[in-house]
Amino acid sequence: MQEKEEKELNDLAVRLSKIIEGFKDIVVDDEREQFFIDKFKDCKIKVDLKKYSNSIYFFDQKDAYLGDYNLKREIFYVSLNKIWTILELKYNLNYNQIKDLIQSWVEQHFKLGPVTAILPDEYFPLVIEQHFKLRP
Repeated sequence: MQEKEEKELNDLAVRLSKIIEGFKDIVVDDEREQFFIDKFKDCKIKVDLKKYSNSIYFFDQKDAYLGDYNLKREIFYVSLNKIWTILELKYNLNYNQIKDLIQSWVEQHFKLGPVTAILPDEYFPLVIEQHFKLRP
């Protein structure tokens, strides 16, 4: 990875950390959107420039995967179990509705955009969680 790309990813991680700190003060009328904000308001951001050089990962306080943002592909992946399925079942939303809402929320609250919201491969979150747990 080139020095410029590393700096860009690190700068973005710092900016996102500051944005997420402000999530504690955000209250919105839409219950679905508030659910999304609440999932990320106390999250931890992690990067590994050597192994995953284009991505920023979001974890809850128990180090469970919430999602990640791929800077090069402009894709925001969200956890199936922690976010996507809850929006689907609790709020009776279909795939396209969830995708559109998440894209909108990420662009608005994370100040990223344009992004595409996607579900990660079923086992990817487990691989990422294990990787960051084993990392010094």
